[in-house]
Amino acid sequence: MSDGEAAAAQPQTLSRQVTGAMLWNAVLQPARLVAGLLSGIVLGNVLPRPEYGAYALLGAMAASLGLVVDFGVERSLVKFLPEIEARYGREGVRRTLWLVVAQKMAVLAIVIALALAFSGRFFAFWHSRLGGADERLMRGILDEHRWLFFGALMGLIVFGALFDVYMQVLVSYFHQRAWNGINLVYTLLRPLLFIAVVLAGWGILGVVGAMVAVPALATALAFWQALTVRRTLADRPTLPASGARILPRFVNYSILSYFIQLSEYAYSFNFVVLALPGAGVAGGFKIANSLVTDVLSALWSPMVGVQIPLFARLHARGDDRQLAAAYAILSKFLAALLIPAAVGLTVLAGNILATVWPKYAAYAGVARILALALCFDAALSVPLSVLMAYERYRPMAIARVLGLVAIPLVLVLVPRYGAVAAALIMGGARLASDGLAMALAMRVLPLRYPLAFAARIAAASLGMALVVAPVALLALHPPAGLGAGPRAAYLAGNLALGGLGAGVYLLLFRLTGGLDPTDRRRIAELRLPAASFLLRFF
Repeated sequence: MSDGEAAAAQPQTLSRQVTGAMLWNAVLQPARLVAGLLSGIVLGNVLPRPEYGAYALLGAMAASLGLVVDFGVERSLVKFLPEIEARYGREGVRRTLWLVVAQKMAVLAIVIALALAFSGRFFAFWHSRLGGADERLMRGILDEHRWLFFGALMGLIVFGALFDVYMQVLVSYFHQRAWNGINLVYTLLRPLLFIAVVLAGWGILGVVGAMVAVPALATALAFWQALTVRRTLADRPTLPASGARILPRFVNYSILSYFIQLSEYAYSFNFVVLALPGAGVAGGFKIANSLVTDVLSALWSPMVGVQIPLFARLHARGDDRQLAAAYAILSKFLAALLIPAAVGLTVLAGNILATVWPKYAAYAGVARILALALCFDAALSVPLSVLMAYERYRPMAIARVLGLVAIPLVLVLVPRYGAVAAALIMGGARLASDGLAMALAMRVLPLRYPLAFAARIAAASLGMALVVAPVALLALHPPAGLGAGPRAAYLAGNLALGGLGAGVYLLLFRLTGGLDPTDRRRIAELRLPAASFLLRFF
C-alpha cells in the first residue's frame, strides 16, 4: 500500500472504530438504564427516608475520598496509552500500567492510615448529618455498626481506584463492548443484590454489604479484560520515541485533569449532598438527581469513551478540517438529543416523581432545575474534550477557576436553603464554567457552534412542550394518596405522553428543515446500520 493509500485508509479505520464504539454504547445502555431505575425505585420506596439518605451519604463520601487518590492519572491513560504503545510497544504499556497501579496503592495506604487516625471525626460528621427526630434509629444503627460502615467506605475507595484504571485501558482502545459488558454486570448485579437484601429484611446493613461486593467483582472483571487488551497490542514500536516527552506531557495532563476534577467536585452531587441539612433531605435530593442523571446517561451513552480518543488522534494528525467537521457533527448530535430531553423532562419530572417515588414528590422543582441545567450543559460540552485532547490547558484552567465560586455558595447557602439552593448552585456553576470553556475554545481552535441548527431544535422542542405540558399538568398528574395500581396507570400514561412528545418533536424538526445536506452525507459515509432509516425520516 502506498503512503497516500495508507493515509486515506487511516481516517476510515478511525471512523469505523468510533462508530463501533458508539453502537456498543447505545446497544447495551437500555439494560443498564432499566436496572438502575429498578434499583432506585426499590431502594427509594422500601428503605425509610433516613436509611436511604444514609446510603446516599455513604456513596458521596466514598466518591469524595476517591477523588483524593485520583490525581488525574486515569484520564491521562485514555489520551496517552495509544501513543505509548506506538512509541514503546506493548512493554511500554505494561510498565506504564504497573507504575500507575503502584502509585494508586501507595496513595491509598496513606489515605487509609489517615482515615484510621481520624476515624472519630468521621463518625462525628456522620452523626451531624443525622440530626432529625426521624433519624434517631439510623443513628443507633451507626453507633452499633460503625466499623462496618468505616470498612465499607475504605473498600469502596480501594476498588473504585483500581476499577477506574482498568476501565480506562478498555476505553483507550475502543473496547466499548467489554467496557459496557462490565458496566452491565455491575449495573444489573447491584440492583439485584440491593433488592434481595432489602426484601430479606437486612435493611441498610445489607445495602452497605452489596455496595462493596459488586465493585469487588467488577474490578476483577476489568483487570481480566485489561490483560486481554494488553496481549493484543503491538509488540514493536511504530513511531520514534525520541523527542516525544511523554512523561512531562503525561504529568502536565494529569495535573490539569486533577484540577478539573477538583473544580468539578465543587459543584458536584457528591459535594453538595454532604452540605444538605439532614439525611432525609439528602435522600430526596438524590432521588431528583438520579431521575435526571439516569435519563441523561441513557442519552449520552453513545458518546462514552469516544471524544478524547477521537480528538487526540485528530490532534496527532494536525487535521483542522476534520476537527471542525467532527466538532460540528457531535455538537448537532448532542443538541438534537439533549435540548428536547431537557424540555420534556422538565414537563414530566413532577408526574414521574409523584407516581414512582410519591414520598419524594416535593422534590419536583429540584428535578426540573437539574433537568434544564444538566441537559443544556451536556449539549455544550464537546469543546471540553477538544481542549483536553489538543493540550490547550490554559483555557481549561481559566474556565475551571470560575467553577470554584461554587464552594462558598454550597457551604453558606445549601445548609440554610436546602435542596433548591443545591440544584441552582450545581446547575448554575456547571453552565457558567463549561460555557466559558466553550467560548475560549472557539477563540483558540477552528470551532464554530451550529447555532442555526440548535435554533431549529429549540423551536421544535418548544412546540413539543406546548402539546405535552397541558396534558401532563392537567390530566396526568396523580393526586396524593393513590395506591400502587392507580399510580402505575398514571405512570403508563405519562410514558405514553413522553413518546407522543418525541413524535411531535421529530415531526416539527422535519418541518423546520431537518438535517442539512452536509449532515446527510456524513451520516451516509459513516455507514451506520440505521443510517438509511435516519436519512429517510429526516
